[in-house]
Parts: sequence; C-alpha cells; structure tokens
Amino acid sequence: GHWPGTGRALLEQEPVFRDAVSAADAVYQRLSGWSLIEEWRRDKPRFEQARYSQPAHVALQMGLAALLRSWGIVPDAIVGSSIGEAASAYAAGVLSLEDAMLVTQASGALHTDIGDGAMCAAELSEDEAREAIAPYGGRLSIAALNSPNSTLLSGEASAMDALIRELTARGVSARQMGINYASHSPAVEPRQPALRRALGSLRLNPPNLPLYTTVTGERARPGDFDAEYWARNYRQPVRFAPVISTLAEQGYTL
Repeated sequence: GHWPGTGRALLEQEPVFRDAVSAADAVYQRLSGWSLIEEWRRDKPRFEQARYSQPAHVALQMGLAALLRSWGIVPDAIVGSSIGEAASAYAAGVLSLEDAMLVTQASGALHTDIGDGAMCAAELSEDEAREAIAPYGGRLSIAALNSPNSTLLSGEASAMDALIRELTARGVSARQMGINYASHSPAVEPRQPALRRALGSLRLNPPNLPLYTTVTGERARPGDFDAEYWARNYRQPVRFAPVISTLAEQGYTL
C-alpha cells in the first residue's frame, strides 16, 4: 500500500521531484476535479481507496524517475508494476502525461463500489498460493507474483479473513493490505468494458528505451498499452517476479 507521508519530504526538498509531481497533479485535477498533492498532504490520506492511492502511486513514480534522471541515473530498461505501468509507459515515451494520468484516473475510479474486497501479501510460492485458495471456489485469486516466495492474493473480504487465519495458524506470514477493494480479481471484470471505452482515445508512441510489462512478464510488443492492454492489466495477475527474471536473464542489473 501507499504509506501516509510517502513523498512529502521530496515534495518539500527536491524541486525536480516537485515539478514532475505538480505537472501530473495539474493534469489529474482537470480529469478528476481534485488535487493529488492536497490529498498527499492530508493528515490521513484516503489511500485505502483506489481512486486516491492509484494516481498517488503513479505521480510518485513519475517524480522519482525525473529526480533520478536529474542525478544522471538513466535506465537501460524500465518496467512498472500494476497501475505503475502508467508511469513506466510515460517514462518510456509510449504515453503522454495526459494519457498516463487518464489511465490511472479511469482505473482508480472504476475500482469504486466493486464490493467488499481485500488483498493480502502471503509468503507463498505461486503453486502454494493456488493450493491455499483452491478450497474457496473462486472467491479468492492470485493478484500478483511479487517474488518466488511472495504472492499477493485478492478477493472477498470474508474469505480473505478466513484464509489469513488459516495461514497464520500454519506459521505462514500473511499480511492484509490496508485497502478495501479486490484488484486483479474477478470482482473487476464487470468494469473492464467501461475501462476499454474510457481509454479508447489513447495515442501510443514507440518506446525510447526497452520497456517490459508485468502483464506478460516479457518485453512489451507494438500495440501494448492500448485500451485492451489496460483492461488486461486491470484484471490479470501482476507478473512482477517473472518479468524481473526475464530482465536478469537478458543481462540487466541494478
């Protein structure tokens, strides 16, 4: 989740970061009618709600990318995770700032009223996670593969509570996220058509550096990041661990 206070010091102390976030905020205000920066500075930001947390994540990542570039730290390749792919597509030149913020505005808004959901980070491999959620008959699903032994789960709140109790009793670390929606789960499927419609005007440009995707776990292909791509991003598991393995196999390092 997005921790309260994240980025506040950078906003105050780093002009490059502040300028990048302010530019994203100006676009976002035109789309949504409210300010990301004002939300960021609240004593209790409403980051449990996707409409607030998702654009905050994206703006933060845009600011960090700009700050790193100002220090001479330029990526050889880039990848984002989940809605963070809006920031990576912008950093790679595939999406304009306006279109990147439209993606996060549409995605965040469509998470509203999708039911009483929950998400949980569990120390389970993909196979172990599939075995753990199998008894719940589709009420829980894998939302993200974060590492070989860390999986993000998503689904109905009551089923998640039961699974967390079960995993804890087995000595498996399972931490519920501070959000009230079930991203990357069947709960969002009814909203996919609306997302496709909202993003039908996206204009794609060729990437200016190698761009990888957590939808496939591979390097992005021509046509990725269109409206259909974001509908897949919205629903499918985030393949973060597989894409990191792909980058390592292709010689990229930190």
